Amino acid sequence: MKKVFAFCLGIFLALVFSLLLVNFILMPILTKRQKVVIMPEVVGLTENEAEDLLRKAGLEIGEKRWAFSLQYPEGRIIAQEPRANVKVKKKRIVELTLSKGRGKTVVPDFSGRGLSEFLEMLMRADLSAKVETVYGEEEGGVKTCIPSPGTLLEKGSVVRVLVNQKEGFVLMPRLVGLKLEEAKRVLDSLHLVLDEVREKESEEEAGTIIFQYPEEEMRIRIGGRVVLVQAKGGVK
Repeated sequence: MKKVFAFCLGIFLALVFSLLLVNFILMPILTKRQKVVIMPEVVGLTENEAEDLLRKAGLEIGEKRWAFSLQYPEGRIIAQEPRANVKVKKKRIVELTLSKGRGKTVVPDFSGRGLSEFLEMLMRADLSAKVETVYGEEEGGVKTCIPSPGTLLEKGSVVRVLVNQKEGFVLMPRLVGLKLEEAKRVLDSLHLVLDEVREKESEEEAGTIIFQYPEEEMRIRIGGRVVLVQAKGGVK
């Protein structure tokens, strides 16, 4: 009986010694012999570009995830694990997160909302706001927004919020390319005055606006005067 016990104990001790030998002697030696590489930066690259770079560095591609991103377009790498510029062993598995694009969101309805509340709604919808003043009797209220409520947009898009102001400025719209009558309607809607219409030789169809002052996106006071130049032959 004692011999059997001694035999079993000997086997147990041999197994323990073997494990210690592997864990504390052999594995560190093998690990040190593995070549170390610097983890490349792949964030911002396409999926194929990232995979080629990682394989050339002797690394392996692991699990891929997808997430929405306002910064990177669809298909670009937005995160990596391990992070860039750290030392890793060759054949290390690298996990990548790819962009699904910005994602879609809907322009909220401003009806019955104050300006600050509507701006907060836009922010929650992952939309940016560009506030502009236009002539209106109810000063400070939201007159409209462009694009209109219910429009499906990419997250991060800009929504123009037009706010009523009795005395204020508007951004000059683009009139070049419009016919004169249509340009007049746009100016009337913004409470701007058509001061003068000139004509000039042009390859454009007669009556088409070929120049405007103030130019597009310039600020102009409500009631400000506008000069238009149309292709020669149009009706003044």
